[in-house]
Amino acid sequence: MAVPLTAYLADGGSYAGFDVVGEEVRWCQTAITPRFPAFRFERVDVHNARYNPGGTVRADEFRFPYEDASFDFAFATSVFTHMLPPHVEHYLDELARVLRPAGTALLTWFLLTDDSRAALASGDTRFSFAHSAGVASIDDPESPEAAVAYPETWVRERAAARGLALRSLHPGGWCGHPEPATWQDVVVVERRS
Repeated sequence: MAVPLTAYLADGGSYAGFDVVGEEVRWCQTAITPRFPAFRFERVDVHNARYNPGGTVRADEFRFPYEDASFDFAFATSVFTHMLPPHVEHYLDELARVLRPAGTALLTWFLLTDDSRAALASGDTRFSFAHSAGVASIDDPESPEAAVAYPETWVRERAAARGLALRSLHPGGWCGHPEPATWQDVVVVERRS
């Protein structure tokens, strides 16, 4: 996601990102930062059973390594699709904390809607999301964080409770949407002041 932004950020703009996957962070640090010093990348040791099983920090206790109200724009692609409910709730808290008033965030999800539930029921998706994990549905009980889906209403409510107003929603191709913006569903929110 950072590579296309290297051509977009104006003078004075910066990019700060973190991930639990060390190999990807190292690639960004060696391939992007030397050419674009305003782009910084950090590996965080947050536990995720699928992507960082040895992580020492619980996701629901992790504080994003940024000051309050320090970002105009944030994105989390393929993050909430690999997190269980208590961790998602905490990350939404942190997202609201680091966004400036009127700041925007682009977030990807697997959303359970009438359309996606119909596709799941007919077997027209790669996933089953047949197993419950609280409010969430998981595809594989042996690897719960491999793919996690959430009811769209729950996502809207949880975002709104943190002052994150829904600006737009773009269905993804994962459930057979005929004109997807991308594979996962995209939710764009704005932080109210």
